[in-house]
Amino acid sequence: MGIPYKRAWLLLDALNQAFGRPLIQTASGGKGGGGATLTPLGLQLVICYAALEERLNADSTAELEALRGLATSP
Repeated sequence: MGIPYKRAWLLLDALNQAFGRPLIQTASGGKGGGGATLTPLGLQLVICYAALEERLNADSTAELEALRGLATSP
């Protein structure tokens, strides 16, 4: 994602607190290594966000083009 590791964990912690339940489940490192996986709530959040983003992009083509035009205007 191009953000520092610590920043990512701070953002995840903020999301966990905002939702009042964990969005990820972590496993400590060791011989097999650690890691993190989405909880069912985390997966639902990702699915809903992706659907929202897709719908916003599809329904706002004109506005997005106008914003792109502003970025390239002198």
